[in-house]
Amino acid sequence: MEDILNTAETIQFLPERGSIEPDPIKELENGLGLWAAVLEKIPNGVIAGGAIRDFIMGVQPKDIDVFIPSKLFKASNFEQWEPHPNAVEYEAGDHVDAVLQRKLFGWVVDLILVNLPETEESFGARVIKSFDFGITRSWFDGELHDTLEACHDREKGRVTLMLEDRLDRAWKRFDRFNAAHGNSWTFVAPPRPTEEVI
Repeated sequence: MEDILNTAETIQFLPERGSIEPDPIKELENGLGLWAAVLEKIPNGVIAGGAIRDFIMGVQPKDIDVFIPSKLFKASNFEQWEPHPNAVEYEAGDHVDAVLQRKLFGWVVDLILVNLPETEESFGARVIKSFDFGITRSWFDGELHDTLEACHDREKGRVTLMLEDRLDRAWKRFDRFNAAHGNSWTFVAPPRPTEEVI
């Protein structure tokens, strides 16, 4: 996917790397109206993960994650986007090709380009299967889709690990989530990995 960002049609980044210029359009509250407005600017995208989880839980998210199929990405449509300063947090799986970022409607929006196998499932359903926590497995594509995994986790005050190949990373992410949400959550996962002592 490096080719996407290294083609003749490259993205024109903002002059100061790492700075996110504010969007001139008024700020919107997190929720269905914001998500619909964001998807008008990013056709073929779905909003998934933390913004939806936090909206349902009545908490403000740190950002809005929008996923689009890499094959539909056109650099000329995203000239005002810049590389995500911490893209490594999205690179747990081999399906993430690139992560860009900018401010829209008063929110930091992360644009995640993904390469997922075609199946009978919707794009949103395929995206959330790559999420390691059950509580984040919800998406918006013009309609809100809330999975049983996400509902059960919220109802029981737990975070269930769905993909065990990321255990060390998952424990660190759970610790951040739990601290940000009152330290009252239970993590349903194998035990925390211990560092080997030599």
